Amino acid sequence: MQMIRITGQRRWFLSFGLILVLASCGSGDESDQVSSGNCSGCHTAQAAAWQNFSSHRGVYKTCDFCHEEAASEPGEGHRSSPWCDQCHSEHRHPPERILDDDGLLFFTCTTCHNPMGSKNIYLIREKIHVEPGKRVSVDFHNIQGRADDSYAERGTEDGGLNGKEAGSGLCEVCHAKTSAYNNTGTGRGHYRSRCAACHDHAIAFGVEPTCMMCHKEEVDNVYDSLHTTRKGMETWYVSENGGFEALTGVSYDELACKSCHRSDQPDWKQPNCRDCHATGENSVPDDTCLNCHGRQSAEINNHQFTDVHRDEGDMGCVDCHDFADIHDDGTRYDSMFDPGAIDTRCEDCHDSLESNGYHDLHEGTVDCSACHVQTVVSCYNCHFDSEVNATGKVAYGQFKNWKFLLNRNGKVYPGNIQSLKFGKIEDGTDATFVVIAPYYSHSVAKKAVDCDDCHGNDLLQEYEETGAIQVVKWNTITQKLDHATGIIPVPPDYRTSLKFDFVDWDGVTKDQDDKPVWTFFKSTTDAFQMIEEYGAPLTNAQIQKLTD
Repeated sequence: MQMIRITGQRRWFLSFGLILVLASCGSGDESDQVSSGNCSGCHTAQAAAWQNFSSHRGVYKTCDFCHEEAASEPGEGHRSSPWCDQCHSEHRHPPERILDDDGLLFFTCTTCHNPMGSKNIYLIREKIHVEPGKRVSVDFHNIQGRADDSYAERGTEDGGLNGKEAGSGLCEVCHAKTSAYNNTGTGRGHYRSRCAACHDHAIAFGVEPTCMMCHKEEVDNVYDSLHTTRKGMETWYVSENGGFEALTGVSYDELACKSCHRSDQPDWKQPNCRDCHATGENSVPDDTCLNCHGRQSAEINNHQFTDVHRDEGDMGCVDCHDFADIHDDGTRYDSMFDPGAIDTRCEDCHDSLESNGYHDLHEGTVDCSACHVQTVVSCYNCHFDSEVNATGKVAYGQFKNWKFLLNRNGKVYPGNIQSLKFGKIEDGTDATFVVIAPYYSHSVAKKAVDCDDCHGNDLLQEYEETGAIQVVKWNTITQKLDHATGIIPVPPDYRTSLKFDFVDWDGVTKDQDDKPVWTFFKSTTDAFQMIEEYGAPLTNAQIQKLTD
C-alpha cells in the first residue's frame, strides 16, 4: 500500500481525490446536463441531510453556491468540492494523513464534519472514520460536559447527565493515548472541562489554554496579587519608605534584582498561572513554592530545621496558605505585611489554647510564633555593588540560631533583619543599611523556648549594662564575622543600640573553594529601616518586663 504525504494544501486537495466522487450517478445518460436543481436525483442521502439538519441551508440556498461546476455532465469531477476555508478561518486538525483499507484518507474538515448536515451539533458526523476499516458512532449534542458528551459524563456512576460508553465523545473516538479522556475509559478528567476549552479548533487544536475560562475568580484575583505584581521588594527599597534607595541613589528600575522582584512584570518572566500550575494539576507541590521562596527553602534544605507541621509528613504549604493567601482577594497590596495580604493564623487550626503557665501569662500580649518559632535565617551583608553592576547576588553568608523580637498587631512577634553595604569608603559612598521587619519562620516546635531564653538573657544584660547589643562583630583573629545567638530584643533606641559590623569584597579575590574573600568594611550602620505599620520596636515597658 503506497503512502503519500501531503506537501501542499490546495494543490493536493484538488488533484488527489478530495473532489467529490460522483461516479455512481444513476441516470445512465452521461450526456444529461446537471444543474443545482437536480442534484438530489443522485445524491438522495446528502439531500435529505441538507433538508433536515444542515445549518448551511439557511445561508446557501443551492448546491452550486459551494460546488462550482467543473463539468456539466454527470460523472467524476462534474462538481468541484469547495474549500471550507473560503468561509472558515480555522486550520486543519493534524496529522495530515491516515490510512484506511482502501488507500489514503486525509484529515480534512470533512473528516469530522458533514457540511451537508448531521443530527449532531456543529455538523459533526454521526460516524467518524478513526482507523483503517473502522468507523465509530459519535453522539454529540451538547458542549456542557467535562468532555463533549463523553464517557466522562456518565450519569449515575459519575453524577452526570448521560450514560455514554467510553469513547463516545468527539475527541475520544480517535484518542487512545491521551492522559485525559481517552477512548479506553481510563483517562483522567481535567478540571471538569471539555477538550476544546484548551485545544483550540481555530489553531488546529493547538493548546492555547485560557485559565480564565474555568477559573475566573482565581485569575481575576491573582493579577492583583503579590505573586503577580511582585510589589513587596520595591515597597521596601524605595526612598519614600525610608529604603536603601536613599543611600545608593540608584532607582529600583535600574537594579538587576528587579528581574525577580518587580512590580512591572518583566517581559522575560511574565507572571502566569503556569508559573505554579506547571503540570496542569490543581494542587501545587511544595518544591514549586520553594523555587521562589529561598529562605523557606534554606530552612528545610540547607539547615534542616524541624517543624511540627512539616514533620508530620502530610502537611505542605497549601495546607495552611489557602486560596486567599496565594491568589489574593482582589486587593493590590504593597507588602505581604499589609492587613489582609496573608490571613493564615495559628488560631485557624488551634482554636483553643491548653491552659498552662506560658499560655495563661502571654495569650493576650505575645503572638504564638514568638515562642513557637525556633529560629530565623538571615542572609547577612548583601554586597549591593554586585546587584547594581548586575553581576549576581552576593552576600557574606546565612546566619541562623537567632530570633529578633518586635511588636506587630499589638503583640510581641518574631522578627528578622536584612543588611546591605554599597560603595567604597575611599569614594565616599560607604553606605551601610539594616532593615528590621516581622518574620515567620517555618521552624515551629511545641516548646521552642524557656522563660530564661527571653527574660534576662545575656543580650538583655548587655543592653542593660552598656546600652548596646553587639549583634554582629568582626573577629580580627579569624577574619570572619561572629553573630549573636538566641533571642535579640529590638529596643526603642535600636538605631543606636543595635551594633552591626560590615565587610566588603573587591569583586575579584576568592579562596581555594572559589568563595569571595571578605575584608572588614566598617562598624557604622548609616541607616535603619522599620516600617512601623508592619512592625515596631519593643516599648520601654516591654524591655523592662524582659529584664525583670
